[in-house]
Amino acid sequence: VFLIQITGSKQLLIVPPSEWANVHLQPALHFSRRQSAAPVSGCLPSLDIQKWPLLLNLKRYHLVEVNAGQALYLPSYWFHSVCN
Repeated sequence: VFLIQITGSKQLLIVPPSEWANVHLQPALHFSRRQSAAPVSGCLPSLDIQKWPLLLNLKRYHLVEVNAGQALYLPSYWFHSVCN
């Protein structure tokens, strides 16, 4: 998947598949499986760690900013969420 930013900028949280156990995925039979149950749209600083404790175990994640005219390639199965 390519994210192409035409104008403005976006900050994204991206997490490799090796960290899926720590992003509180929806149950396997849920229609949103492979998506986090934690409301990560505001990214990590704004999350309730008491409610989503596994997020503290994230070791590999990246906060990325994509600016106007840039593109970001997201490999298959990488978790991603727009922060702003």
